[in-house]
Amino acid sequence: MDKFDFIDDVLATLHPGIRQDIDYLWITRDGDGRLENWNAVDFGALDWPAVQAACEAHLHAAQVMAVKVEAGRRILARYPEWEQHNMLARAAALTDVGRANWTAEQQQLSDDLHARWAWVAAVRARSNEIEVMDPLPEDVRDDTLWPA
Repeated sequence: MDKFDFIDDVLATLHPGIRQDIDYLWITRDGDGRLENWNAVDFGALDWPAVQAACEAHLHAAQVMAVKVEAGRRILARYPEWEQHNMLARAAALTDVGRANWTAEQQQLSDDLHARWAWVAAVRARSNEIEVMDPLPEDVRDDTLWPA
């Protein structure tokens, strides 16, 4: 989605019939993607405070998604999917053996798996906390926001 699609989506959210109006909105872009020329549609009927609110809501949703993406990036950087699958397989194998039958090595493995999943849970919990911050941090990649 480019910036122009974003504007179309915001306007469509506010005025469901706007898609019909957009058919009559001819926009040409120069080589740099800037608006060159457009045939005016009567946007005066739009509630511009609502347009601003919708833009802010779309922006907020994009910022929240950026937090989720960063949390996922951090988790996958530490524990790629293949490693997470292996961790789950090891945990399932431990369950099959039964805690009462674990060797010292298996107990250590269980402790290690719990520590790894505790870190993943901490990243997810921190993501949830960041998502409701007001205002949201400008740089969600800032290491000080996340568990070490």
